[in-house]
Amino acid sequence: MRSLQILRSQNIVVTLLVVLIIWHLFIAKNNDCPTNKPRMTNPFGENSQGDARISHTTLTFGDVTQKHVPVIGRVSTGPTDTPKVVSAYAGNSRGDNSKPHTTQMFGRNVTQKHVLVIGRMTTGTKALAGILGDRPDFFYVYEPGHMIMSFNWESGTQNDSHVHLKDLQRPLLKFVDDIYHCNFTNHPYFIKGMNIENTVYRNRAHFDNLPIPVTEETLTSMCLSKHIVSKVVRITDIATFSETLEKNNVKVIFLARDPRGMASSRSRRFIDKKTGIQLETSLLDESVRDHCTWLEMNYDSIINGSSWLRENTLVVRYEDMASNANMIEKLVNDFVGFETTDKKRKDDGKPESITKWLKYFTYEEVLHIQNLCSDRVFDIFGWIKVSNKKEYDDINFKSYEEDKINGFLVK
Repeated sequence: MRSLQILRSQNIVVTLLVVLIIWHLFIAKNNDCPTNKPRMTNPFGENSQGDARISHTTLTFGDVTQKHVPVIGRVSTGPTDTPKVVSAYAGNSRGDNSKPHTTQMFGRNVTQKHVLVIGRMTTGTKALAGILGDRPDFFYVYEPGHMIMSFNWESGTQNDSHVHLKDLQRPLLKFVDDIYHCNFTNHPYFIKGMNIENTVYRNRAHFDNLPIPVTEETLTSMCLSKHIVSKVVRITDIATFSETLEKNNVKVIFLARDPRGMASSRSRRFIDKKTGIQLETSLLDESVRDHCTWLEMNYDSIINGSSWLRENTLVVRYEDMASNANMIEKLVNDFVGFETTDKKRKDDGKPESITKWLKYFTYEEVLHIQNLCSDRVFDIFGWIKVSNKKEYDDINFKSYEEDKINGFLVK
């Protein structure tokens, strides 16, 4: 009888152990289930699982191409991650108005200036932004839209059509907003770009001498200690950025280039490098149409927008910059609020580039390009159309009205 009781007790213990083991396995399985992991939001507004987004893409930096590089964009998912860097703007970054940031520069307190240079590809934005970006007291963010596309999209960085850039606008707006707050926490592609040698982001923004590895803390500290300028050629409509720019007190410099000059510069992209043969002309036609549509739409967005946007936008023509770079540099400095020194630039522009399209395109091609754009675009910016073969053959043909714009504030 006693043996029977002992046996029953042992069976109960074994049963309890089995139940405990099964319960333990059940809990462990649920904890490992992906659907119960904390969800994160990546910089592009897409919900995904886990704490990293990994993709394989082709990264192009100037003449350097790295194929199928794993790109990891880490987003904080909990307290175990590295503490975030909090910028001086953190408290105001989502407020109604961000207070101007005062920083120490060259031994004195100055109010940080914010500038945005916008334009289209192959229109001279690099040279225009360089007026400020080349200064040692500026933190220069070169092409944030290109960064987002290079590190997160499979291809298409050279396509600036309105349709192609549609999905870029939201993440680009967020990045631009955070640039003027010196907050790079949610933009791992910026940190990534600064940690690869010979990228356009490093070289053209004068970070090429910055030792690698470059940390978020280093970039935040540099940003907070200088004025900020960013160059962007992938904003489709400045109106959608107006509220953010006003909140951050950003001065906007709008660059416009003659579509014929833009076409002659961009057409090289549509030539087969192996054969030297021009690819389908429809590609260039599409670029010209998009260029003229962009110019007219954004000009209208400025003149019909808020009084703040009109008063804080400077329109510059490429042709004026190419013919008189010193004059445009003074104009930009006055607009931003800097004193212009008497020192002249060694390179006072490239006037020969203004009408190089006359040598590049045939007479029929010039007429075709002109017909792709509205007469209003030519009238707004003071570009003069070629009307006949005699004008086309005239080596002294004046393609723009010198006193039409010459750099002006939109009123």
